[in-house]
Amino acid sequence: MISIIICSANKAYLEAIKQDIAKTIGCEHEILAYKNSNGEKGICEIYNQGVADAKYEILCFMHEDIAYKTQDWGQIVLRIFRENPSLGLLGVAGGDYKSLAPSSWFSFAGSEGFKGKYYINLLQGFKFENRDTLQEYRNPYNERLSKVACLDGVWLCSTKEIFSKVQFDDSMLKGFHGYDLDLSMAVNYLGKDVAVTYEILLHHFSEGKYDKGWYSDIINLHKKWAFTLPISYAKVSTREIFTLEKRMFRQFIYECLRNGYSKNEMLELICYSKRSKKMSWKLFLKIAFSIVVYSGKK
Repeated sequence: MISIIICSANKAYLEAIKQDIAKTIGCEHEILAYKNSNGEKGICEIYNQGVADAKYEILCFMHEDIAYKTQDWGQIVLRIFRENPSLGLLGVAGGDYKSLAPSSWFSFAGSEGFKGKYYINLLQGFKFENRDTLQEYRNPYNERLSKVACLDGVWLCSTKEIFSKVQFDDSMLKGFHGYDLDLSMAVNYLGKDVAVTYEILLHHFSEGKYDKGWYSDIINLHKKWAFTLPISYAKVSTREIFTLEKRMFRQFIYECLRNGYSKNEMLELICYSKRSKKMSWKLFLKIAFSIVVYSGKK
């Protein structure tokens, strides 16, 4: 039995996904859909309301612009949680390294010299770009379930037990970004597993956008969790971590300065990052120097 929680901005999408769920889920369920077409509430607030209203133990948070390609996917979810008692959060896309430097759910997995990986089973469509749908499948170790650091928020499943200890941070995240990373890090901090399944395939009709709101939320998120970062299930050495973090900090800071953030805001960010055991003085000084250099080129 599954409680499905949806933050809805499009009536047509919502009606379509309701019909799709009824045809494909294969188990008893309820759909808790909250209309939010004008964005008057943030997704964290709505998802927390859904948790409070849900009557079943398994919780599924999903975007409404998706379609299921797997029959009886609800039965699969129930079995995965039953067979994996340490599992706290399940998704269809994730990365095994969550950097100290602000980033999305994967940390430049294709960067030269970096052995971290992303794991995914998803048909990805495009709304903002003129591109064909991509069939994304990456299962490097041929697993049924891959343990990761963070998940993408298109589709997330958890339990009432987990949410008796954590919640979506609606006091910090007022918009529609960062909720998936925040929840992933909270579940990791509980000592529970965060994992990607390859047994469920869905089609997501739109890609994410990295706008000013995303940058703002991701900065606040990394200030909050700096003491736990990086989270790694990748086989990377201390030297590789230093190189990766330096590269990612520099890229993120450059983009922030280009988008109107101040030098002082960036310095504050890396001061918070000093709470991490992986932020050495050497790395700290290199990033601080980069901020001064980049800000002087504006």
